[in-house]
Amino acid sequence: MYEEEVQQGRASKRRRSIKKFQKEVEMEKRLRRSSLSQIHSAEQKRNQANRNKSKAVSASYPFSAQSFMVLFCVTVSLLILPLMLPPLPPPPLMLLLIPIGILLVLLILGFMPSDVRNIASSYLWE
Repeated sequence: MYEEEVQQGRASKRRRSIKKFQKEVEMEKRLRRSSLSQIHSAEQKRNQANRNKSKAVSASYPFSAQSFMVLFCVTVSLLILPLMLPPLPPPPLMLLLIPIGILLVLLILGFMPSDVRNIASSYLWE
């Protein structure tokens, strides 16, 4: 009888130690998951910061290599073509007055007073 009680006590100790071990393993798994999620979120933040830096770098250089080539070709053609082509007669006087007229219309529109409240209310109530 005593031996049975001892064996049952040992078995219950084993069960408790196994349960304790299983709990420790579960806690370790949770810690690993949380640390992995923290590492993953840190990597995402780092990647986002790198993307923002690359956007900032691209924003500071508005012209690409292709646009520089286009500008270079236009510049070269404006410098070389007048030397190669025959001289053209001057345009008629009325054609020269068109840019001046456009400038005057823009100046008048630019300095014309406007009622901001009417403009804002027309957008707000639509």
